[in-house]
Amino acid sequence: LTRLDPKVPLLVIRGGTSETFTAESAKRFQDLVSWATMATVPGYGHLFPQAAPAETLAILDDWLRRTAG
Repeated sequence: LTRLDPKVPLLVIRGGTSETFTAESAKRFQDLVSWATMATVPGYGHLFPQAAPAETLAILDDWLRRTAG
């Protein structure tokens, strides 16, 4: 993770109830890659893109708009 280039925008999205990428893991990730944007889809697990596609799209769309601007 420490080899990631901070000049390259990075968005990480996790499901709020994910047992695969836990809140603790997300915190450790954010500590290592502090420049990354982190987002959570509350109420969904690891497969949030399939279970909550509209919420996932909204996060991606917002991030892309802010990153491109």
